[in-house]
Amino acid sequence: MKILLNIIIVFQVTILCTKLNSQVEFDSSIVSFQEIIYFGLGQHKLVDSSIIKLEKFLIRSNQKQVVHFLIDAHTDDIGTDLSNIDLSNKRKQSVYNHFLENGIKANQIISLFHGERNPVTNNKDSISRQINRRVVVQAITKERFIYVTGQILDIDSNKGIPGIVQLKSKILYSSVITNNKGFYKIAVPRNKLITLSFFAKGYFFDTNKINVIDSNSNDSVLLKKASIGTNLILKDINFVGGQNILILSSETSLQNLIKFMSINDEVCIELSGHINSFGGPHYSPKNDLSIARSLIIYEKLKRSGINLSRMLAKGYGDSAKLYHKPQNSEEMELNRRVEIIIVDCDSIKLYSNDTLVDPKYYSNIVKDRKFNIETFQDELKYFYHNNQSEILYQLRFLKNNNEDPTKYTYAGLLKDGQELKYGQNQNAIILREIYTKDQSLRIQIKEIEKNHGLQSDELKEHWKKINRSDSLNLIKVKNILDRHGWLSPEKVSEEGNAALFLVIQHSDLSTQVKYLPMMKEAVKLGNANKQDLALLEDRVALRQGRKQIFGSQIYKDKGTGENYLAPLHNPEKVNARRKEVGLDPIEDYLLLWNLDWKEELKRLINNN
Repeated sequence: MKILLNIIIVFQVTILCTKLNSQVEFDSSIVSFQEIIYFGLGQHKLVDSSIIKLEKFLIRSNQKQVVHFLIDAHTDDIGTDLSNIDLSNKRKQSVYNHFLENGIKANQIISLFHGERNPVTNNKDSISRQINRRVVVQAITKERFIYVTGQILDIDSNKGIPGIVQLKSKILYSSVITNNKGFYKIAVPRNKLITLSFFAKGYFFDTNKINVIDSNSNDSVLLKKASIGTNLILKDINFVGGQNILILSSETSLQNLIKFMSINDEVCIELSGHINSFGGPHYSPKNDLSIARSLIIYEKLKRSGINLSRMLAKGYGDSAKLYHKPQNSEEMELNRRVEIIIVDCDSIKLYSNDTLVDPKYYSNIVKDRKFNIETFQDELKYFYHNNQSEILYQLRFLKNNNEDPTKYTYAGLLKDGQELKYGQNQNAIILREIYTKDQSLRIQIKEIEKNHGLQSDELKEHWKKINRSDSLNLIKVKNILDRHGWLSPEKVSEEGNAALFLVIQHSDLSTQVKYLPMMKEAVKLGNANKQDLALLEDRVALRQGRKQIFGSQIYKDKGTGENYLAPLHNPEKVNARRKEVGLDPIEDYLLLWNLDWKEELKRLINNN
């Protein structure tokens, strides 16, 4: 496979650019997109879910001018080398035959099999072995390329400096080294959105997003020296609202930060987290979210091999806003930031990372850490009670089987612990799948809005996908509720229990009215979350033409796009009602939406 790809993507190597030649256009074959099919232990036949994946892959290929299809088959390390070669051949053949049956010609297909020789991860546990039991299918297309030229310059002297230019797009990654004066020349796909990142020893990095239409493009950049006390806001590092979960588009900027730390291997940094507002039902106190966001990037750098003695993670809440009273979404975005500050490497040793008051809201910080008996008790605090019990389930299982738990990450312990606890529980399996799909689809909304706009076809199509998913999920959840009632976290896990609420919350009014009494009873028994119940009660009240009780629902003005608090019963006493169900004060919650409670209260009173 490696030999083949080096032929296909021959220009994706680092080259020294000593002279800028005239601009030309040319065609090149590249891997445009791919799909990965996973197999059970010792299995080679395609199951229904794999067939669906392949059919989607082929449908997508019909929309492209595919030159060749590559099929690349692998196994884990269980069994002999000879038997695994045979097994990978059978897996390859299963996919090959499916392609032929769907009209792909044999001369379009390149097929390879490797047995256990090319694992993507070590075969240390069941999760790793599952990842290695795979067939990768790739669509190879022809693309039109042109050259972009430019220069890396020092921002103070405006003189050229030697460095590296990296290109990344949906279909391509490549890089070039500049000459001594910073001049570069790089091949880019024509009329495609690409990201160019610029690096130089002793300087901060920068990125530019461009769409090159003709061959006269020139893209130069000014870089700032990375000296002690200087800072850089990490552009395009974005999080899910109110959480420290990085959205997918942040990956390029994160990798650029890792490369910056590698190139400048004597530099030490403080990762400073900032938020636009504070409070809200999902984190406390106000600094926690800003700390959690700096800590998650700290963890990413740590796992990439950056020495911990070179980094410090701090959170400043909303105390260092760039815009004290932001006037638009761009200014709010700049307030919600993580920046790096160059610090003295000797002084950094005197300080430690900020710690979280409520770590259980931010379990993703520790999920990829390996189990360590010395730090276990502190890391266990990051997980909700039921997740803790599921991790402990797996630890007891490993101990009873004389297996070493230090081979596992907390994510692995949690997943296998849930398998032990709920593996035979069909309701738990269904509900946890629903939870994962519901959240993953909705996490993408903000990113699509940002990249394509509120009225874009991409966003409308995504909402169609969400609505289809919600309809299917509702059928499954209704069936479970009607047969078993509101199942507790102990029976179906925290995620499974949350899925019941999420699906009903997203359903039609008649469904919400039907199951609201059931959820109220579940809250009394401790089988449902009373904050979630408050949100559902507010939504039902507004849909029935009444005023909400707890102030959880925010509306958006279709004309102006501005947020406002939906009609609220007796607003002067809303905080007393919120306190009863464990919600934070309305002032703090509204700040998440960049709303002022005094102004909203005045508006509500005037509207009455």
